[in-house]
Amino acid sequence: MGILITTKAVIGAPIGATIDVPKFGRLRSLTVRDRTRLSNRAVAIEEVQIADGFVPTFGEERLEFDVVNADYNRKYFESAFEHTVEVPDGYWVEKIEGKIPLELAGTYFRNGPGDFHFLNEPVAYAYDANGIIGSLAIKDGKAFFRSRFVKTKESLMEEKAGRRLFKGPFGTLPKNGLAPFRRFTNRNAASGKTFLANGRLYALYEGSPLVELDPFTLETLFPTLSKDPVSQTLDMALQVLPFARDFRLGQELDSYPYLNLRAVKGFGDNKYDGQRNVTICHSYKPSPKIGSRSSSTEIKFYEFGEDLKLKCRHQSHTLGGFSMQHSIGVTENYYIVNRFPMEVNVEKVLDPSMGMVNCIDWDQRGTREFHLVPRPAYHSENGVERKPLVFKMEATFMNHFVNAFEDGDKIVIDSFNYETYPLRPDTVNSDGKFYERRPAKELPSRFTRTICSLDGEVETHEMSTRVFELSNINPNYLGRRYQYVYLLAGLHPSMAITPQAITKVNLETGEMEVWTKGQHYYASEPMFVPRPESTEEDDGWVMAYCYNGKTNKTEFVILDAQDIKQGPIAILYLDHSIGHGFHGQWSDQFFRPWP
Repeated sequence: MGILITTKAVIGAPIGATIDVPKFGRLRSLTVRDRTRLSNRAVAIEEVQIADGFVPTFGEERLEFDVVNADYNRKYFESAFEHTVEVPDGYWVEKIEGKIPLELAGTYFRNGPGDFHFLNEPVAYAYDANGIIGSLAIKDGKAFFRSRFVKTKESLMEEKAGRRLFKGPFGTLPKNGLAPFRRFTNRNAASGKTFLANGRLYALYEGSPLVELDPFTLETLFPTLSKDPVSQTLDMALQVLPFARDFRLGQELDSYPYLNLRAVKGFGDNKYDGQRNVTICHSYKPSPKIGSRSSSTEIKFYEFGEDLKLKCRHQSHTLGGFSMQHSIGVTENYYIVNRFPMEVNVEKVLDPSMGMVNCIDWDQRGTREFHLVPRPAYHSENGVERKPLVFKMEATFMNHFVNAFEDGDKIVIDSFNYETYPLRPDTVNSDGKFYERRPAKELPSRFTRTICSLDGEVETHEMSTRVFELSNINPNYLGRRYQYVYLLAGLHPSMAITPQAITKVNLETGEMEVWTKGQHYYASEPMFVPRPESTEEDDGWVMAYCYNGKTNKTEFVILDAQDIKQGPIAILYLDHSIGHGFHGQWSDQFFRPWP
């Protein structure tokens, strides 16, 4: 049993009382004068007795490999941007420490920014770089590695022109100041994630068309560059409106039952529901309101089977105002999206030096909302149709959901929260080299559990002072009560440094297991792969691409999910680096070296 100090929205806090509210590791003193000053709600400190491990704390103790007195050396992190290369022909990995489990067979794909010097023009911000897909095909204790840069419609047009033509969403500008669409374009980097089904592989980037790749060779199959000048001109003109629907794209998905590259624009961080064997994708499209500075955001949800066929009619939901939706939450009966207190600043959009990501204004005085949208195939209970639910809470920014589930009359939502919207990218180019730009006083992301009751009450629990990001769970527990989560953790109990250690957390006991080689070692999103025929939630392997800053090469590690702290059961030493990545995806299909 333990004590957890939390912030809880309650009714009836005494006027005139001074209370200390913990938020992001700090105590804030607030005087309750009226409820309007506290975003129409009163707040109070509450001591919560933890008897069943429902809301544990973890990761607050200092670990043996933690940095001390902020002696964090970023040179290892930054070096990855100088050594990322593609290996389109691939090779069998020869140097392996330990043994790859013979039961493990399939292919692991990972996406992330990689082409930092496209056409010999360095990007100004790392996240504007074209994606690089790395694949590791594993079978019979052997592994074949391949990597290749993703080609988008924009990069194909730029290759033909021999120079950059389009502005990146984070603000990378073409060198030619007279480039015709420099002011308004939003270049597709295709570096967000991958989506694999029915033997077809796609690279994703929000607000941009899907890019189809050959899962064997990683060669870009679609889009292709138009050959006639009229079509090329139209393609370039359409970049002015990055969220506009191309009138040539054909039918919408609700009238076309299969995933159609010509009908979808902009999937975010997709989820795989292992129980129902569907991949849940979403897209969002902000739309301005005529005669007003405000806007709305339409979100669409899709559930695809392994055959890429829609399992149910797509669901849509509209939020008032502009809202970024990189990640969504999923329970058995609901999709969960955020509405943040933010709007697009039109004056910034008209500034040619500003990227779209930096044209967002954040209102710290506003409120944040969770919108729960019924999943279409499960929209009724006992013959009564479910309605969308809305829960309001204090304004914080969230980029990734961890998981969510229904518990009686409560909805439990786990996510990574930031105190405010990060208004700038983390990595900036200076004289051809990237460096990490992080203010010393910046507050990191926090692992947060939000409990929403159907009566409207909302509790928020900060579960650790340590920074965490990029999580993964057993896919059979998506949207259901779960016990284990695998994620990246920072090497300091509270400091805002890049999370880099592979971590397993037991959400019932608060126990945390961590593995890393040290400050010079940076893991990307850890992927959990269940052991064949396993029945235990954590019976399987955790794998990740890791960048070694001392060797400037990538290593692929495989850990026993039931004993993370013992270290990898196999380390595959690659001959090259694919740098820091974002999201990965595992397929049980072995995409052999040559078709």
